Amino acid sequence: MVNKYNALILNLVSVLFLFLSIIQLSIGQGATPTADVDNSIDQCGTVFFEKKQAQAMGYFGTRQYFESWVDTKGVEMKQNAQGNRTLANEKRRLPVVVHVIHHGEAIGVGANISEAQILDQIRILNEDFQMQNPDFAANTPSEFLDVAANAGIEFVLAKQDPQGMSSSGINRVLGPKETYGLNDAALIGQLASWDPEEYINIWVLPLTPPTIGFAGFPVSNELEGLNNPSPTPETDGVTIDYNYFGSIGTAVQNSRGRTATHEMGHFFGLRHIWGDGGCEVDDYVTDTPLQSQSNNTCIVTPRFTCDSRDMVENFMDYTPDRCMSLFTEGQVERMDVILNFSPRRASLPTSRALFEPQLFDSDIELLEIVSPSVYICDYSFTPIIEVVNKGKDPVNKVRASIKANGLELETKDFDVSIAPGETLELEFDVVTLNAESTVFTAEVLLVNGFEDDDTSNNRRSVTTALPVSQTLPYAYPGHVEASGWEYINGDQGFTWTPVNLQLDNARQEAFLLNGFDYNGQGELDYLVSPVFDLSGIPNPQLSFDLAYSPFSNSAFTETLIVAVSTDCGNTFNLLTAPYNKSGATLATLGGSLNEFFPSSEQQFRKELVNLSAYAGQDNVRIAFVSINGYGNNIYLKNIAINTEETYRYQLGINEVTQPLPVVNGDQILDKLSIDNTGNLPVSSFYVSNSINGLVNESSLFNAITLDANASTSVDLANGFDPGLNEVVYQVSSPNFDQNFGAGDELTSYFIQDDSKILVPWRQDFDSGLGDWISINPENDFSSWQLNPSSGGNSSNQMVLDDMVSNNSYWLVSPEFSLAETGRAGLFFDWGGTGFSSGSQTSFSLIVSKDGGQTGQSLWEMSGEALNKDIDASDDPTLGTFVNLNDFAREEKVRLYFKVNNLNDSDALLFLDNISLYLSDDPDPVVPELNQSLVYPNPAIDNFHISFNLENYQDVKIEFFSLAGQKAYDVSFPNTLNQTYTFGKMHLGTGLFVVKITGENFMLTKKLVVY
Repeated sequence: MVNKYNALILNLVSVLFLFLSIIQLSIGQGATPTADVDNSIDQCGTVFFEKKQAQAMGYFGTRQYFESWVDTKGVEMKQNAQGNRTLANEKRRLPVVVHVIHHGEAIGVGANISEAQILDQIRILNEDFQMQNPDFAANTPSEFLDVAANAGIEFVLAKQDPQGMSSSGINRVLGPKETYGLNDAALIGQLASWDPEEYINIWVLPLTPPTIGFAGFPVSNELEGLNNPSPTPETDGVTIDYNYFGSIGTAVQNSRGRTATHEMGHFFGLRHIWGDGGCEVDDYVTDTPLQSQSNNTCIVTPRFTCDSRDMVENFMDYTPDRCMSLFTEGQVERMDVILNFSPRRASLPTSRALFEPQLFDSDIELLEIVSPSVYICDYSFTPIIEVVNKGKDPVNKVRASIKANGLELETKDFDVSIAPGETLELEFDVVTLNAESTVFTAEVLLVNGFEDDDTSNNRRSVTTALPVSQTLPYAYPGHVEASGWEYINGDQGFTWTPVNLQLDNARQEAFLLNGFDYNGQGELDYLVSPVFDLSGIPNPQLSFDLAYSPFSNSAFTETLIVAVSTDCGNTFNLLTAPYNKSGATLATLGGSLNEFFPSSEQQFRKELVNLSAYAGQDNVRIAFVSINGYGNNIYLKNIAINTEETYRYQLGINEVTQPLPVVNGDQILDKLSIDNTGNLPVSSFYVSNSINGLVNESSLFNAITLDANASTSVDLANGFDPGLNEVVYQVSSPNFDQNFGAGDELTSYFIQDDSKILVPWRQDFDSGLGDWISINPENDFSSWQLNPSSGGNSSNQMVLDDMVSNNSYWLVSPEFSLAETGRAGLFFDWGGTGFSSGSQTSFSLIVSKDGGQTGQSLWEMSGEALNKDIDASDDPTLGTFVNLNDFAREEKVRLYFKVNNLNDSDALLFLDNISLYLSDDPDPVVPELNQSLVYPNPAIDNFHISFNLENYQDVKIEFFSLAGQKAYDVSFPNTLNQTYTFGKMHLGTGLFVVKITGENFMLTKKLVVY
């Protein structure tokens, strides 16, 4: 738990250097690429965080100032003969504490890495910084041997902790999160941090990919007394993902511990060797050659950029671990400057943590007054103190006393058994206080019957009080005395202030945190509620109205946390707080360079915090915790706690309206219909999708107005793979709401298929489905199935049965082109049975002309009308006709037979004899199968020849006079059911013999043309 009095969540003012692991290749720390070739990768976060330091610290945080200071101190060292180190110089020993932040695993499992893995990493650091690494000779090119240097640094696990107790230098801490990101850097330091004046803090924990490490960059020693915020001690150190720490244990296969070497180089002031720019940008070290960019892979042959060979073997490049080997003399000189002059670096070589603690024989330290704390929940309580045996001797008796406002309450002898280094809580008899505020004092009087050898740590005091309680439901009563609200202002600077606002010409009471004038970046200010009893309330809800316009520069942004205490306000767990917003997620309107003063209700947003996790607790307090970013003002009003979920942000995904379930690969977007199923208006939300398990980045949709019970549509980029695609859509965080269940998830199935078919075509399913596709997009259930016909000449037909409610079933044709025709029509046979009078099932034909991105419904039947006998004959003209002229001249046409079943589980549908004609005649002339027909005959002016072939054939038509002279001939490829038109312009008039020749038939007919 984080006590509010020492909970400092500070902005990242120091420069953090990051390592990012890239999926397709390593950036050089702990993974070996598949090929030793140069590939571009994302940069480390140097530039971003250095700009952030400059913005926070002004000129004294800029690269230019820092480098000028390094140069000046370097000259000073040489003049004083401090910096002319040689390989024969003694080592500088620096104390290290390794904070292992884990999930509760056994030691050696997962993030709770073993001591052997920690010692392995310390060994690697010492070898690398002392030029004793075994791969130095093999990896270092001959032209760089003369500049390679020994930094003369030995890293030593701390021998005593901050309390002066003997220590292994390993501090294991159970962390509250699965992974930690860059925004958690200050909270990580809160969780575990030893004084950086005396220790190098190394945090080993699961980092959120792609980050695998970062480090605090040093600053000059000229900041003291300047009116600028200084870098935060809590974040000063090195942070490494546990998979890249050392080379054994949980470390990934190709890790050789160089992530820590690289980050420790940043800790001592080294920049990336390519200077985070091109050839014109330097790393401020003279003996490292200029370099155009980072090197991400091992280079077999030398790489030359900027007219010189790249020093890819330098620890400050991004080369894979196995190819790194050296620091240079210039880099070592730079480290010397930092170790001699930089705050929290210069003190390390003389730290007491390098030495075993000097212990007294008898020494009990009173660590803490456990009870009472700053607040008591009742005037009657049991006092508890915690002591630790810091001495050499075991302790079997302790005498201690407690006082209230100077009056002794109890002196008690405790029979104990406390071995050296052990802690123990000592419990007194129940006491009852009678004052609103009491100074409570505890003191250790005797140890083993004698005065303690060290009495300086035997006494502690706390001022305690009983906070005001209020009943539920609760609404903030206004700025009145005895409301029970308290302000905790650790730095005595700006803090929460009650103010009166004019909103839409009406007076409203609010709380203000003046971030615009508050230059204490990272300072915490608490606005703490009265005590509430949530016993017997299963689903309490906190609501409040928020207004915040962030400062236009993103380096200056506020954070607001709503934390909950269950012990009357003594502790608030900020890491697991149910509400945590900053920057864009906190903002209720756009950024501004001007100080923000709200003038309208429209500038406020209703914020919700579900308190069901604290149901049943009887000593609950709410804290609004602001983390100052020196940005702009935060306003809160209408604070209320209800006994049930009064308000609700809730979004649902109604359906995927685009694309259709079968596409050809040309589709560019997914269009979703989003419903506001809550009772509050929504102006922003996130939508994301994952395709076949690959999660895509969320898209933020904002600046919208979506009232309760209203709908809107959103577009996402489409990226299907060929074949079946499982796509999971998610909508989340309406108005950046962080409560569970505010979003929705929908799974849909799509098939990407570019099969094509010639036109015209016929599908009777006698030879199977062919390239036709059957799909159920909601659940990938069985859809249309091939089934033998119950009668007639056809042997197969498509049948749909076992339908599940609220599912759709699609039968989809291959893609075909109508670009060469101006007319088209479709015939199909269908039938159904088992549809009740209350049936809501529909059967429709949808046609797409863009490969499946969109579709148009051309025919639909529904309900009881779906009960119909299917025609059993092979005559396609006896079926249903649909005119397709609207799709003539289109190249990418596809048919979709869709059944949308809402409530029929036992019904059946049949589909057969689907025929596409290059004609819009709903009553065409159709010859017998594998025959042709000439009509009208005799003909005046024009006549037609129609075909009805079982398969495509190339057909030749010849016209002969009675004298045997050929009058005209023409060939038609891929003839199936076409009708060809002729006239006098081809033949003239007279009596003719028509000869029709196919691939496996020949027909002759007489024709008279007048």
